[in-house]
This record gives sequence, structure tokens and C-alpha cells, in this order.
Amino acid sequence: MTLTETRGFRAYKVVGRRDEAQDVVTFTLSAPDNGARAGHHLIVVAPLDPGLRREYSISAITADELEITVKREGIVSSWLHETIHPGNVLTASAPRGSFLLEDRDMPLVLLSCGIGITPMMAMAQEALGRGREVHFVHIARDRAHHAFRKQIDLYRDNGLVSHVTYKYGGDTAECDHVGEFTVDQLREILPGCAVEVKICGPSRFMQAMYDAAVELGVARNHIAWEAFGPSTLVPRTTPNERAVNQDTSGTAHSADTPETPLVTFAESQVTARWDPTSHSLLDFAEEQGVFPNYACRQGSCESCMTRVTDGEFEYVDEPFEAPGEGFVLLCCSRPVTDIELAI
Repeated sequence: MTLTETRGFRAYKVVGRRDEAQDVVTFTLSAPDNGARAGHHLIVVAPLDPGLRREYSISAITADELEITVKREGIVSSWLHETIHPGNVLTASAPRGSFLLEDRDMPLVLLSCGIGITPMMAMAQEALGRGREVHFVHIARDRAHHAFRKQIDLYRDNGLVSHVTYKYGGDTAECDHVGEFTVDQLREILPGCAVEVKICGPSRFMQAMYDAAVELGVARNHIAWEAFGPSTLVPRTTPNERAVNQDTSGTAHSADTPETPLVTFAESQVTARWDPTSHSLLDFAEEQGVFPNYACRQGSCESCMTRVTDGEFEYVDEPFEAPGEGFVLLCCSRPVTDIELAI
């Protein structure tokens, strides 16, 4: 089928559907010449309310097909589970996103929890195909909620090193560990600190894994995470980094070091100097105790659209649809000059 494209959206024919785990379904979409990469996602449009969209990670890629794997947990996912079957057509974006594998020879470590496993499946497939060493850590509620169990077993036959934790039930005949996954376990699993780390799951899990990876010596620029909906993390400094910062604080604002832009949140009456380690204005706002509306954190849903009353900004991640003049999507932008936002 030839994909039709209108305002960035396409029509995908559903050619397959299968149950993956309890409340989790995989949909196979006809998508010739899709150009997808592991880590990409689709923005799916649901004909329920005008503009209702959700992002779903691509869990498998071939030259002619894509798969998205959806957990039933909201309006759109329930509609997909109840309504969409082979023969139906879905309206969705072209594959997009920046949560991609780097072109590195070092081992790849995938850390996922719950439905956060979906982009990791495509990453494992791509990395193993490149001949990379892949370590896959997944935390599931129990066996019934463990998506892709059989597929992971197949990847093991192709060299994947995996560790599965069931948090609330099971025995070691079904998984590698039962209970909480700890930093000590991650230390034992990591094949050294010269690795590329990808993280996807609930906020608490992602924050814990990010902090642990940094503490164990993994370079920050070798760690990436996928944040959809309410899931996010804050790249906090470690005690060692804080000590270094204190040692060099006397030169932080020397004559040779330009100051970063001032960011003013007008309605909240908060002004702070931009932190270059913040990924976006949304992240920076939350760090200052200002909590704007958001949903996708990917420049797709426009929930974080905010009026700019003064100053200039740039998009660090290209939004799916940029808002009109005088507005900014906080989740994928940074200030270029001093800026005032009407929140």
C-alpha cells in the first residue's frame, strides 16, 4: 500500500495483531519504505476528540512493516485495543524521535521496566544485527505482565545477555531475580563503565538507573532515556561532581565566561539563570519549582505550548508542528537570549 501523507500524517493499514502480555497488544502496520530506526515512535491520531494524539514506540522494524506495542492504560490505548484489527487503517505520523542508537563499538546496555521495553526490542534487534555486545535488563511485574518473553529468548540465542526481574511474583525458574532491582545488581551486570546505556520506564525507575549508571562511572553523554507522558528524570550531579564544581566555582562567572540567559516565569514570579545542562525549558522550569502542563515531552501534543512575552529561543528537537509566532513548546526548546514566559 502506498502511504498517503497529509500535514505529516499517513494512513497505515493494520495487517496483524497479537497479544503480547496481559493488557499489552502488538499491532503490525504495512509501511513500505518507512525509513524507521530503532528508538523511533509514531504519533497515532484517535478519532475520538479533535487533535487527540498519543505516541507509541516502534517495537520492530522491517523494510515493509512496523510494529507498535500498546499497553491498555488510557483513552487512546483502550480505543486501539477494542477497535483496531487487521484490515483497519490507522492515521499516524512518519517514524520520528531522537532516542536512537549511537554509532559506537562499545557494549550496549538496555534498561527497561514495564511497557518501557517496547523501544528496547527494536534496539536489541538493530544492535545485534550490527554485531554489538548487548546486555538487556528488564523489570516486569510478573510473568503475566512480561511482554516479549519469547522474543528475548530468541535474541539470547543470537548473543543477547539478559537479566529479568519479576518485582511482585514468580520464582527463579521463570526469571533471574524476584523483588526490587538494586544498584548492586546493576554493578554486577554492567560490563565495565565504557558502555552506551539506554533507559525507558516509569520516572522512579529511570531516575534510579540514571543515577546508578553515573555513580558507577558511565559518562553522561553515553546515557539516554525515553520519556513519554509523566515519565521523566532530572540529571542530578553526583557527590564527586559537586566537589569538582565547588573547587572551580571561583571561575564560574569570570570575565572570560559569558553568563547564560535569564529565564523569567512571569506568572510564577520566578527568575533564574539558564542551566546549560538542562535539556529543555520544560526541564528547567521543573527544576525551578514551576510545573507547566505537558503530556508527551516530545514536541508532539502541544500541551506545553506557552506564550513568549520577550526574548528568543531555539528548538533543540524539531517539534512535530511548531506553534504560531509568539508561542513556544517548552519540552523541546532552549533560550537563546534572556526570555520571559507567561507562566
